[in-house]
Amino acid sequence: MEVAHRALDDVDTTVKVFKVMLEKLKQRGAETLEDIDRYGSDENAKSVEYKKLKTYHAIILAKDYVGLKNLYKLVSYSHLDYFYKKATDFKEPL
Repeated sequence: MEVAHRALDDVDTTVKVFKVMLEKLKQRGAETLEDIDRYGSDENAKSVEYKKLKTYHAIILAKDYVGLKNLYKLVSYSHLDYFYKKATDFKEPL
């Protein structure tokens, strides 16, 4: 019989990931909660004032499953690294 899924295991894993994330943020220079936005994003995002750039709508289609996987990665990056009022992505990764 297999062991049932336990919420405590999820909490333990989340805490471990959070500690690693905090350590990486400290290495980048983050000291306060406000610094997380500044230092937690991609290096390219720090060098560009992406919040001030004009945005354009784009429709991107995937040709096959490899393209679909890459499209999912782009969507994840746009929501996690470049989000400001709405998901944003740069032309560079495309």
